[in-house]
Order: sequence, then structure tokens, then C-alpha cells
Amino acid sequence: MKTSSASFSVAAVLDFINNKTLDRAPEFQRGEVWRTAQKAAFVDSLLRGYPVPGLIFADDPSENSDSEWVVVDGRQRLRALHDYVLGAFALPEATQLRAPQSVRTASADWLGRRYDQLAAADQERLLGYELAVTVMSGASWDEVRDAFIRHQGGTPLAPQQVRDAFPGDVAELVRRVGGWRMATPEYDMVRLCQSGGAGSSDETSGADPYVRNREFCARLLAAFFSRRTQPDVFPRLNATAIDNLYHTHVVIEDADADAFCSTLAKAREAVLRCYDPRRQIVRVNVACTFLFAVDHPDTPVERMAARLAEIDARRLSTKGLSLQNAARLENYYRNFARQMRARR
Repeated sequence: MKTSSASFSVAAVLDFINNKTLDRAPEFQRGEVWRTAQKAAFVDSLLRGYPVPGLIFADDPSENSDSEWVVVDGRQRLRALHDYVLGAFALPEATQLRAPQSVRTASADWLGRRYDQLAAADQERLLGYELAVTVMSGASWDEVRDAFIRHQGGTPLAPQQVRDAFPGDVAELVRRVGGWRMATPEYDMVRLCQSGGAGSSDETSGADPYVRNREFCARLLAAFFSRRTQPDVFPRLNATAIDNLYHTHVVIEDADADAFCSTLAKAREAVLRCYDPRRQIVRVNVACTFLFAVDHPDTPVERMAARLAEIDARRLSTKGLSLQNAARLENYYRNFARQMRARR
């Protein structure tokens, strides 16, 4: 077996699919996985001229096949192109684009349009985009399958690690307070929380020791800004709320960053005062302590710590409670805040 490099235009690859020169769905491939938003993002990337991962084709090892090649890697991307050219979906409007603000506001006439609505120049640019292809020649079916399996074996980025790459002040602030690579966090909140159980993060740490802490700090930052802009609406602390934070708060004023950090420090101090490494604080209660500090900045940290110790001792009310469930969390926080305000 040997490999060679090639380059085919989008138009040529679509022709390969249509005339069955290329089998894009050999039996070892998974079915359609990408959502419409993922397909649209890929097409938008090509129209912007962004580099995209290369495709892998293999000579079809079947003896009685009409196809010359089979797709080893790239089926979802090819399906996205094929569907778009056939008019199956439109590209998102600029306001729906999950991208940095400078990208969303840049001129892009193709946004919001189906393929047949594109200007001739945009159609030509899309169809003329050159896709890098690696071709496996002389491979057996076992080698083709083995190559497919090995190509799926990489370690995907955790959602928070994707956010870390986003431009703007949010990523910089979260990296600073939450820890980044060899830089220890200014506020190690997750270490104080009960590991697993109610409200645990779905992030995976791998070789990144602070990814969970950054994700938790990002949740709290989302709640902080939500409380400032919509004080009468209970903040969402789910993954969508964090993503929206990174997309909308490109610039954070120094005063806002300082206010967030001082509130985070106060909540951490309250948690530390009743912290026991043998019985860590439930994560939901740590989040609620921070939110209480946002809502009641004049409450002394000593009182917050005393009330938190009492609340956290009665853990049954947090069973099954998650930071992702806004309705249940809001009801829980109302009771939490009432107990935190109570005088003894």
C-alpha cells in the first residue's frame, strides 16, 4: 500500500459523488451525524477561504464495484457540501453566526442564502475551492477499516478548551482567574466543591489540570453579567449561557472585571471558612453562594460562611440538582437566599 497527495475542487468532488466514482458511504462509515448548523458552518468556512482538514480517499478494494474510491475520512463534510448545493439548507444570518464579533460584522453577502440564491461569484468561489485529499492506493479492506478507526482516535477538545481559543476579554479573564496551563488559578473554586454528584461538570481534564475550574468560573461570570443586565431574570448557568458569554462580551471593562473578581473572592472566602477536605461543599451551593454575593454585596462574609455551613449540612435538598436545570435551580436558590438572609 502507498499514499499520495491530490487536490480536487469542490465541483470535481461533487461530480465524483454524482457519477458514483466516489463512494462516500462505505459500510464502515457512520450515518449522518452533523446538524444543519455544523453543515452551514463548514460551507461558510469555505466561502471565507478558511483552511479545512483534508479528506482521505482509498482505492475501492471491492472486486465488483463501480466506484473508483471510497471515503475513509470526510463523509460529513462531503454530505454538507452536497446538501447545500442541492438547496437543503440556507447559511445562517450574521446575527446567528457563532463567531467573533469582527467576523460577524464583516461583509459576507452569502449569509442567509441558499446555494441558488448566491451571487455568481460566490458560487464560483465555493465550487472552485480546492480540497486537499490523501489517496490510499493498493489497500485491502482491513487496512482501509483500520485507517478509518485510527483516524477517529484523537482526543477531542473539551467544550471549555474550545472556548479558551475564542478571542476577546472573556477568555483572557477566565484563564487568569481559573488557571491556564502552568499558571495556577487565582480562584481554585472546583477544588472546594464536591467532586461528581449534583451539578458536576461534564468536562474532561486530560493533561489540562484547570479545565474544570475555568468552566466553573465561566459559569459564574455568565451569571454575574446576566444579573447586571437582567436583574429580574434568573441567570442560566448551562453550556449555552457560557457560549453566549464568550460571543457577546468581547470587551470587558476593567471595573466590571474587578467587580467580578472581588465577588468571586468573597464567595471563595465564605466557602473556605466552612471548608472541610473530608466533606467538600456541594457544587450547587458554591454557585449559589457566589450568586448571593452578587445579589447582596453588603452581607458580611462571616454571616455568609455561617449560613452556608448550615445549609450545606442538609444535603438532601440538592440531590439530583444540576447547574444545567434552570427551573429547579431557581427554586432552590430562592430558598437558599432566604436562609442566607435569616438572622439567628
